[in-house]
Amino acid sequence: MLAAIEATVARSMERLSGIEDGIDALISPDPLRRDFLTHERLLSTLYRAVKPDPAALESPVVSPA
Repeated sequence: MLAAIEATVARSMERLSGIEDGIDALISPDPLRRDFLTHERLLSTLYRAVKPDPAALESPVVSPA
């Protein structure tokens, strides 16, 4: 399904329709939707965990002696 969507012209109605069909395929069956949302939450949590701390970006870099 993804290859078919990628083969369509960007910003076309055909592409939008394919994306909508893909979304429906992911979230329509309840068990599949729950699994998808569980993975999404895990991925969001892991992403937030590995983002650099803004305070660490502000501190000067010290070269090893």
